[in-house]
Amino acid sequence: MEYDDISSPREWDVNLELTLLNAVARCKPVGNYAIFIYSIHVFIRLIERIHKHFRIISIQRQFNEKSPTHYSLQEIRDRLSDYYSMDGLEELDKEDEEDEDEEEDDTSMHEFSLPLDEYEQLISEHRQDEESSPSSSPSPAKKARTAIKREPSPVSSMSPTPTPEPEEADDNKKEQPQAQPVIDEAIERGWEIPDFTIKEIRDAIPAHCFRRDTFRSFTYVFHDLFIIAVLAYAATYIDTIPSSTARVILWPLYWIAQGIVGTGVWVIGHECGHQAFSPSKAINNGVGMVLHSILLVPYHSWRISHSRHHKATGHMQKDQVFLPATRSQMGLPSRDLDPEGDGPHSALEESPIAMLWGMFVMFGFGWPMYLLTNIAGQKYPGWASHFNPYCAIFKDYEFWDVMQSTAGVSATIAVLTYLGQTFGSLTVIKFYVLPYFFVNFWLVLITYLQHTAPYLPHYRENVWNFQRGAALTVDRSFGILDYFHHHISDSHVAHHFFSTMPHYHAVEATHYIKKALGKHYQSDMTPIAVALWQSWKECRFVEDDGDVVFFKK
Repeated sequence: MEYDDISSPREWDVNLELTLLNAVARCKPVGNYAIFIYSIHVFIRLIERIHKHFRIISIQRQFNEKSPTHYSLQEIRDRLSDYYSMDGLEELDKEDEEDEDEEEDDTSMHEFSLPLDEYEQLISEHRQDEESSPSSSPSPAKKARTAIKREPSPVSSMSPTPTPEPEEADDNKKEQPQAQPVIDEAIERGWEIPDFTIKEIRDAIPAHCFRRDTFRSFTYVFHDLFIIAVLAYAATYIDTIPSSTARVILWPLYWIAQGIVGTGVWVIGHECGHQAFSPSKAINNGVGMVLHSILLVPYHSWRISHSRHHKATGHMQKDQVFLPATRSQMGLPSRDLDPEGDGPHSALEESPIAMLWGMFVMFGFGWPMYLLTNIAGQKYPGWASHFNPYCAIFKDYEFWDVMQSTAGVSATIAVLTYLGQTFGSLTVIKFYVLPYFFVNFWLVLITYLQHTAPYLPHYRENVWNFQRGAALTVDRSFGILDYFHHHISDSHVAHHFFSTMPHYHAVEATHYIKKALGKHYQSDMTPIAVALWQSWKECRFVEDDGDVVFFKK
């Protein structure tokens, strides 16, 4: 830049100081941009240095736009060093990233606050009382808020817990008690609502299970990519085989095998989204962005919505995926007008052919449809999509995350288009598209069975908390496929309790979690095909009311 040659020191007046601080406020001088980065650690360090340089350039540009005199990069750096310890700021920024990585698991340490949408009037009354009488005794509104802040007693499955007597206000009037949880279905099913803390579960697990090893994580990436490359190379010889029968057999075997290994790649990308791949946020997001983009997954967009699924698992109003349809959503008569108790049944809808067709649609196209239209997720106004940064799934500050994710998927589509033009569309379909659909199949099958079972309830607000929701997850084994899927299915309970735990420690942690949870640990060794048929047939809808609801068929 033409003003970088200025070398003589100059005076800084108050206006220039304010201009510089405004520029720093808009472009902080430390940290990393959330853009594509290399996936190898040595390059990550180099990229971080480049990012810092461009941050200073951004500050310089902001400053010089409003300054009557242009200043060089070195002058900007020197002035910032007068204000701050730049090395110290960098360390603080890294600590902030580490704190963000742990935020999802540290559910027991958050300060209590009332939901503004529900208690806005109460909070307003409390403030007015304090302003009008600052030295007086606590107002009824304040006492009500104090009562609400009390830790609720555990909810038993067999008998409701008595509601404590509300405190008396100064005028001897009693506040209304909180609504008693409606747990009739839990009592009917003999379901005991658990009562434990995250700390109790964490303390039962050895500390080393929470350690993330970047090198070890990369070995799984190379392991999967190597197998994918070997399979693809071997598949190049299939069409050279003279026997058409052999070709007809070998191509589907290739698609199935590649889909199994590709699911493992998806799992590693998913682990990056949870910051479980590496202690470095830059490495996590860089590797995750690459792996998920290759599989046509909008990395950041899905990472954001999936994080909310983890924070609200099993919550009827807040969970993000595989939400049960309610009686009213199914268009069924009310419970009072339903003599069968589970709605009218259609012989056509419940026929094996109709059920198999429904499975084909969900397992074949459910995943891309979920990304495109949020099907099977929460109902949002307008076009709710992982590719729409303006939809209600995302906050305003997540706009560029969604745009980056869309760019990553678009880049993969562009590469596939080029390969199709170069080698032929049929080649791309055989080597990539059909294995991609098998990845979708395994992904939807695994996640569906992890969160759907006839004996597994969902909770509403009066009963739900994080640890209870995490316990509404089923561990299932897919046999030898657990190895290629990096144990995403047979250690999923551990993953929901501690999502930053690497998959290579999750199996060991599951052993301790099983002991800690006792009867509340959910594991089902029913053969996968049988479990799928049972869940598909019996998990039809839940009731519109009740704080613990089970599927009805």
